[in-house]
Amino acid sequence: MNKKDADTFAVKAPITDHGRTEHFWLTDVTYSNGMFIGVISNDPGIVTNVEYGQEWKIKKEDISDWMYTRGDKIYGGYTIDPLLVTYPKEEADELRAKLVR
Repeated sequence: MNKKDADTFAVKAPITDHGRTEHFWLTDVTYSNGMFIGVISNDPGIVTNVEYGQEWKIKKEDISDWMYTRGDKIYGGYTIDPLLVTYPKEEADELRAKLVR
């Protein structure tokens, strides 16, 4: 997919530290030499070896999720679905309306 085909791109990267794994959205994604490079876009809650805003690289085969946006629609982002039950109803409904499934 070309950058002109979407407004934003993100991939989800599993990051392990001391035997514990946490998944992070990487935004501002580029692709070079077989690696996706992006910026960690959420604060760590489990691991301590990364921080918000840090650059991270990931191989295609290690990506745990992906998404892109066009306008107010979100394509992909399948790991969002099971989390919706933890959101306030109004916020979850608003997000569901944006998800393209």
